[in-house]
Amino acid sequence: MIAEVLDSSAVLAVVLNEPGANLVKTGVKGVGISAVNLTEVISKLCDQLFSKEQIGLIVGGLDLEVAPFDESQAIAAGHLRAA
Repeated sequence: MIAEVLDSSAVLAVVLNEPGANLVKTGVKGVGISAVNLTEVISKLCDQLFSKEQIGLIVGGLDLEVAPFDESQAIAAGHLRAA
């Protein structure tokens, strides 16, 4: 089980060398990403005109465990909006 997961914005900061990337890089060993956030990362890279092959290399190079996102998690996450 993954103890900690990264948000898509943290992953994109590393990939695109944005501000805060160094902070994320120091803590990415042994962490993961939810399948939903990985989808967002890939979508944003597509928006940046990265090719399918480039995206595959980027995602593979991150060495992140991908955590499934099930229905109960989707419901709980959706209710966070009210908070």
